[in-house]
Amino acid sequence: MALQTINPISIGKELIEICGVDLSYQAGTIDAAGEYQSGVFKAPKTGTISKVAIRVVAVTTADVIAVQVETVSATTGLPSGIYYNSATACTFQDTGDTVTKNGHGLANGDPIQFATIVTTTGISTNTTYYVTGQSANTFQVESTVGGGALALTNNGTGTYTAGGQIPAPSANTTYWVGLNGAVGIPVTIGDIICVKVFIEYVDGNLTVGVRTGNVTFHGFPYCCTSTGTPGKASGSVNIGVEYSDGIVRLPCMIPALALATYTAYGNNDAPIRRGLCFQVPYNCRIIGCWIQGAQYVADCNVVLYDSDQATALETIARDKDIGTAVTNEIVYVTFGAGHVLIPNTNYRIAVEPTSTTDIRFYYVDLTDDGAEAATKALEGGATWQYTSNNTNPPTQESHWDNDSDRRPMIAIEIDQLDDGYGFPHFGDMSGGKY
Repeated sequence: MALQTINPISIGKELIEICGVDLSYQAGTIDAAGEYQSGVFKAPKTGTISKVAIRVVAVTTADVIAVQVETVSATTGLPSGIYYNSATACTFQDTGDTVTKNGHGLANGDPIQFATIVTTTGISTNTTYYVTGQSANTFQVESTVGGGALALTNNGTGTYTAGGQIPAPSANTTYWVGLNGAVGIPVTIGDIICVKVFIEYVDGNLTVGVRTGNVTFHGFPYCCTSTGTPGKASGSVNIGVEYSDGIVRLPCMIPALALATYTAYGNNDAPIRRGLCFQVPYNCRIIGCWIQGAQYVADCNVVLYDSDQATALETIARDKDIGTAVTNEIVYVTFGAGHVLIPNTNYRIAVEPTSTTDIRFYYVDLTDDGAEAATKALEGGATWQYTSNNTNPPTQESHWDNDSDRRPMIAIEIDQLDDGYGFPHFGDMSGGKY
């Protein structure tokens, strides 16, 4: 198919806009019973959410962190306290006060709610309990962690949904938390749901990075916080969502990233080149790129490398004296001529200092959950990775080192697309027509 000109579009810039010059966490401390942090969003597709990612920022005294998916109040927009889609069938036994669900996969301490209860008494619907005394096919429930199993009277049946937990949270760590044991939580596209994080309170004090404190605010998705009085909070939602069949990107959300940080280097340091390794899913033309970093603190080159990983398609010299003097600016680099990229092929944009004076190169770290799940939740997908090189000059692919758990703060700008395709599906790099 032929390339057709479009109004230029930026791919990968959402991460830069969300993070700004500093991805920080605000109002994330929970240190009392009933306090929580949460993110509200629409289910991006129909399927089963199997895991969510949560970033623990700071821990003073660690209690178990509980994670659950709730519905949202239609009148307040706050978490309703009622679990979403309680649909796992179970039976209740008077003798032994147990709940039976073969292969439930739940762990002691998992939060759980029952949506329906038939005949059995001693427990109520839409009330949070905690799993205790679990075995492969049965478990008991308690009102508070360590409070003791509740007595169930009369055999019966019911349905439930359970959350998940982080048993021993550590600071500066991202956790992928399984939901509802081995079952996950079925959701329907477009449903408004909430991921809530709280501590199974004993004496804990910790900060959870559910909300980002940056210059880009969104009316939806949004965050809710309760550190006394429940309320809504501005900022992007820093929660990852994983379906049973893989990651789906959620616009204006990021998958529990670490703080944005940078590496400083001059042309006397190793590696001498650092940048973005990327692919596109169809023929297109690149005309420029966005880079976050101190491009004007020292002179440097921005180099677009061809698919042989050695040929410089274009080298743009950046003069530290042309531009502002701030150290964390976002720079747009215009290539003198557009360059056609072919699909499923590695290209690289590298930032190369031309003196011993350090420049800064910004990136974010992600915690993966197998098969590069975390990177798939960002624009560009898993083929967009941090890359570095210390062979001068590079002559082949093996001279570059890639890191799939790190994403550089670089976006590309394209102005032509193959006319056999619709608007780009860069979220999962699948390509295809509408």
